[in-house]
Amino acid sequence: MPEPPVLPYGENLADMEVRKAAVLLLAAKSGDTIAQFELGVAYKYGKGGVARSDARAAKWFAEAARQGHPGAVYELVSRYARNTALNKDVKMVLKFATYLAEKGDPRVQCELGYAYLAGGEMEQDDVLAEKWIRLSAEKGYAKAQLILSGMYFSGRGVPENPDEGVKWAMRAARQGDAEAQLAVGNLYLRGIGVAEDWSEAREWFGRAVRQGSRQARHQLMLMDEHELRESRMNGTKSARRANIGGFYSAVALKQSGDARARFDAGMRLLTRNDGVRPDYRLALELFFKSAQDGNVQAMMQIARMHASGTGVRKNAAEAAKWMIQAAELGNMGAQHEVGMMYEKGEGVRRNVRRAWDWYMEAARQGHPAAERALFRINGGEVDIEL
Repeated sequence: MPEPPVLPYGENLADMEVRKAAVLLLAAKSGDTIAQFELGVAYKYGKGGVARSDARAAKWFAEAARQGHPGAVYELVSRYARNTALNKDVKMVLKFATYLAEKGDPRVQCELGYAYLAGGEMEQDDVLAEKWIRLSAEKGYAKAQLILSGMYFSGRGVPENPDEGVKWAMRAARQGDAEAQLAVGNLYLRGIGVAEDWSEAREWFGRAVRQGSRQARHQLMLMDEHELRESRMNGTKSARRANIGGFYSAVALKQSGDARARFDAGMRLLTRNDGVRPDYRLALELFFKSAQDGNVQAMMQIARMHASGTGVRKNAAEAAKWMIQAAELGNMGAQHEVGMMYEKGEGVRRNVRRAWDWYMEAARQGHPAAERALFRINGGEVDIEL
């Protein structure tokens, strides 16, 4: 079946991308190494006017690799070397990967070593795996350092040695590799190769969270839940420990995390029932960041804190501002509360007509208190001010 050069976009703004892809395909077919590599990248990601296709990506990477393109060799050995359905010439990939590895490319050394370690369609060879991964790790390549750490912990290709495992994991983590930071956090959490230390675990999980690691964020949440349960059973000493834990995970989430996670972390800081004073300032910061990302519950919580003076100076106007934002996004609870604000003149100028409108919005969604409020106004208990 002939290779479809471009996606059928039709006559629109994507036509320019389609034409570029057609030119790139012609150049690649004529033997242009750079064009072959770029076309492989386009197929790999489904960009530049072509549909995503691993098979076609592998094909063009292989064409470029045969002419010695280092990027193409890396792509093949890292993604396709162990999949003969995509890569029809494993020997060719290994030949060029070995050449580049011997020239000292740490990325190719790492991927070549991992290919030998994993085996699959390739022949597994722990000795060659250790050789190439170690060379890459010693050049400072974080991914190789983390793989070498795992080899020492498992005794795969090297004698089992937890101390060496910790050493290489720490080297990768200190370079800022998020996956390594997560791994080091887990070592401290479970006391593997190091003394168990939850403070250190939180520190490394926090670093990983700041780089967007969802797994690290999940670990921090689990630690908080564990320590909160412990504090309820064991009293104030554990409660203080739990409060410190909540602080660190919340700080990490303040800098990186989705809106819902930030809101949840803020609520955990506000609603502690373990005898430790809530951290209102940090909770409010988390709510603000969550609200900026569109979390309606965070907007409502900010409003309630200002309305009651919880952790901030009481400010009815600020409370109304945040509650109205939540109401305008369609939350029926917020709509009902805004209705009450207008009915009573709290933070806004009293206006029963507007109160009626907001109660009606909430009632349309089935809010029972809003329905009762409408009945009360209709019954004449409240005069509607035009």
